[in-house]
Amino acid sequence: MPPDFDRRREPGKLAGLGEELRHVSTGLWRSVPPSTRWQMGGVLVLVVLGSAFQALSPLALKAIIDGLGSGPAAVVLPVLAYAGLIGAARVGPSIAGWGYQLSSRRVERALSLQAYARLLDLPHAFFLKHRSGEMARTVSDGVSGSTTILGALLFSALPFLVEVGIAFAVLAASSFPWSITLVLVVFVIGYGIVFEKGIAGQRAAYRDAARDNAEAAGIAHDAFANHEAIKLFARERYVLDHVVSGMARSDAHWSRFARLIGVTGAAQGLIVAAAMGCTLLLAGREVAAGRLTAGDFVLVNAYVLQVMGPVERLGHLIREVTRGLDMAGRLRRLLAEPSESELSPGQASLPPGGALSVQVRQLRFGYDGEREVLRGIDLDIPAGRTLAVVGRSGSGKSTLARLFLRLYAADGGRIALDGVPVEDLDLQALRRAIAIVPPGNRAAA
Repeated sequence: MPPDFDRRREPGKLAGLGEELRHVSTGLWRSVPPSTRWQMGGVLVLVVLGSAFQALSPLALKAIIDGLGSGPAAVVLPVLAYAGLIGAARVGPSIAGWGYQLSSRRVERALSLQAYARLLDLPHAFFLKHRSGEMARTVSDGVSGSTTILGALLFSALPFLVEVGIAFAVLAASSFPWSITLVLVVFVIGYGIVFEKGIAGQRAAYRDAARDNAEAAGIAHDAFANHEAIKLFARERYVLDHVVSGMARSDAHWSRFARLIGVTGAAQGLIVAAAMGCTLLLAGREVAAGRLTAGDFVLVNAYVLQVMGPVERLGHLIREVTRGLDMAGRLRRLLAEPSESELSPGQASLPPGGALSVQVRQLRFGYDGEREVLRGIDLDIPAGRTLAVVGRSGSGKSTLARLFLRLYAADGGRIALDGVPVEDLDLQALRRAIAIVPPGNRAAA
């Protein structure tokens, strides 16, 4: 099966968001060709360098402020360094974005092809129980969710780790009071706790909204595909009522999602304001006491903002990642169904020699285990002979043909070609050897 759709773990059974993210990221990495991995590696390097330049720029700004009292010559090199760092911090991610757009399209193509190949390998019975429109929407959302995760990791998570890591490293290595660093640490922990509480509810609301929205879209899509039957039975209003009902349920979940975002954001805003006020108050006291310079005060302010900025953006990052995980998770659950290759592992070749004899013994089959269509069918058709099967509508003629093709598994008995049970034959070879013309087929030849 495609490597990015490993079925060993279901999204709901993962140990946590981090484990699920690692699982999806590993699958993404395995799903793309080596050339695309190299391109993504180059994008990663550019993003890291851009974030590092941005994180180091406050050091040059501090040198500018401290050198103002020493004459214009003392600030030339710090100004050039500051301008260079700021410029590089913007040029690197811009080039990385260009490279990402090129490679992300290849990722989307690889994931889509793997998803379509997997769906085509699912058994016929699976398609009878699932709406085709909903499946198409799930594939589209799953691929989109996977690329959303990739973009969020590269352009949000990675800069967050680099910038916050450098900020804490500089503050810890400098002669600043430990209380300033402690306030930032408490801020990050408090912000994280509030966010963790909010994101759990947000994710559940988003997942429910996306599920109901996909269901409504699936009903509409299937109605379009079967428009003749809809019109023959005047069921347009029936279809619209079900679509409206699905959308209404989705809207209710979206409202809950928006409310949780607002409440969580307000609480996080209060934490940011408190942390900013405390750190600047502590730094201002040190400057007034002569233990820090004006440049140190600017540096503290810059790094406080540099820590708070990424932490605040972390909310958007986690929302994007969880949204992507939920969309990718629905696709994984869809593709977790066992394929025909797994359910029908027969590898025997068809007997050589052209025409084959057919043996049917005590064949039984019923739909959903309730309505038995075939009961104890016995047939012997010598090689090269022709047999016509006739009967009223619903008597099982098409069902018998589908059993020969192994679109269904018989409830009892067996079908054999030249004495070889069809279950033991290679599935693709069997179907290529049988000609059938289904009614109303619009599939491309």
